Amino acid sequence: MQGLEAIKEKIRAQANSQAEDILASANEQRDVVLDKANEEARDFLKEAARTDLAERKTVLKREESLAVSEGRKIILAAKQDLISKSIDSALKSILEDKGHTKEDMYLKVLEKYVKGGERVKVSAVDRPLLESIKAKSGLDFNLDPESGNFDGGLIIYKDQVEVNLSFDMVVYKSKSDLTALAAGVLFA
Repeated sequence: MQGLEAIKEKIRAQANSQAEDILASANEQRDVVLDKANEEARDFLKEAARTDLAERKTVLKREESLAVSEGRKIILAAKQDLISKSIDSALKSILEDKGHTKEDMYLKVLEKYVKGGERVKVSAVDRPLLESIKAKSGLDFNLDPESGNFDGGLIIYKDQVEVNLSFDMVVYKSKSDLTALAAGVLFA
């Protein structure tokens, strides 16, 4: 029996030794796999942080670009408003002119367009001025009995032809030129 016990003991010892070797090998493999997994996790976190940083930078650049664009729109709108107000102010100044400037301007227009027998329509405010010009200049035109529904300027009729030189129409037709002129003066 002792021989059988010795064999069993030897088998147990070898089995324990093999189990310890297998366990040690499994622990080594586990450590290698765990180290590799930890390294991959660190790399993944670094890449995620780098990607996240790149995404944040992209979003920030996009937001900055949008803010700059909106700022430009606000500045452009303010400039356009200032230009429009400048044109309106210049027109108002002409309309309110009680001196010779308006009279000279109307006289030059009439001398250019009146050849004889034209009918001229003016605003109610400018009617006395045109009556005075007609009396002084000797130009051959007739004042329309009805006043025009516009603030200033003239509308000249000859046969079937109408020349609309009301300030509203002149400003409307010259809007781009007036805008460029005002912009050049205001934002030189």
